Amino acid sequence: MPCSASQDSRCIRSGPDDVSRRASAPPSSVPIPLTLLVYTKSRIEKLGVRPGMRVSVLGVPDADFREELVAAGADVSARARRGSAMLVVAVHDDAGLDRLARLESFIERNGAVWAVFPKGRKELRDVDVIRAGVAAGLVDNKVIRFSDTHTAFRFVIPLARR
Repeated sequence: MPCSASQDSRCIRSGPDDVSRRASAPPSSVPIPLTLLVYTKSRIEKLGVRPGMRVSVLGVPDADFREELVAAGADVSARARRGSAMLVVAVHDDAGLDRLARLESFIERNGAVWAVFPKGRKELRDVDVIRAGVAAGLVDNKVIRFSDTHTAFRFVIPLARR
């Protein structure tokens, strides 16, 4: 069907007579912006959970999270256990930030502490969480979207101390 470029941004000119027609899809040579691609990894995959992994979960405000961990085959506890490969802790205020300083002793040398905190709160910014983790002697090396309302930073023991 003929169209003019002023009517529709999808109009293109092609053919031997240079007749206008509507494009049904962009040519395959047009790159798709990364912002339009769907991120397909699950939260459990992004966290790096593996079957048999010892995971301690402290105060995380997500009812489905524990079920996801169990479904992935993790050995889950609602309290901090020594020798945890992963410790996931909710951080909602200054007390939660202070708590990060006491968690290193509960993780394996190659383990991680994930600090889960609410998005968009002026009184608890991402830089505050990073600062608290670094003050605890840990290094932040990954950030994920934990949920629609929360973000998570991964903190690990620096290589020089492992």
